[in-house]
Amino acid sequence: MELSESASVIANEGEVPAAKDVRAALQRLMRSSTFEGSQRLQDFLAYVVEESLNGRADEIRAKTIAMDVYGGSMSEMARRENVVRVDAGRLRRKLAEYYAADGHEEKTVFELPKGGYAPRITRSGSKTAHPHFSELEASARALARPAVRIVGITILGCCAIAFWVSSTKQDVPTDLSVDGLSRDERSAIFDASPMRLQAVNLAHTGRDLIFPALEPARLDAA
Repeated sequence: MELSESASVIANEGEVPAAKDVRAALQRLMRSSTFEGSQRLQDFLAYVVEESLNGRADEIRAKTIAMDVYGGSMSEMARRENVVRVDAGRLRRKLAEYYAADGHEEKTVFELPKGGYAPRITRSGSKTAHPHFSELEASARALARPAVRIVGITILGCCAIAFWVSSTKQDVPTDLSVDGLSRDERSAIFDASPMRLQAVNLAHTGRDLIFPALEPARLDAA
């Protein structure tokens, strides 16, 4: 969508940018890789910016965008107005993405405030003053919170397992060469499962109670 050269200067907040600077910034935005392939969003933004520059910001409605940008018959207007609302949300996200990447050095900043379609056009002294950055940072913090909780729970779980293994080792007899098993065999059983080694110990204890006379030492004593 080509921009006309007529119109006055507008800005809703901040330092007032000149109309020529607004149009130049808009052209850079539409040529950026962020907006590449998003022709409908380009047309959307170009339309509302030009309407604002021409003093018609208060007249911008979903219906006017649907008629002037998307076209179509009056019977399709209700459906096209819904498309306008969806595209407005997409455009807000695209603008935030643009000012975080391709447009991070831009001085003239475009916003599409929620609840309306008239753009806010301001001149920013630095990228940190871009209104989109606070939104991006808030989103990043919101995404980071669940990750921090998961990491914390994982660390606590590892500590609990380590403590359990340590306490279990203390409960296992230090003599690893009795009951017919070598030290290496008992070590291997313990490494595989401390509970299994305890089961082996119980099995040998039970055998001694049931068949005490089978041990050579006890037979000699008899």
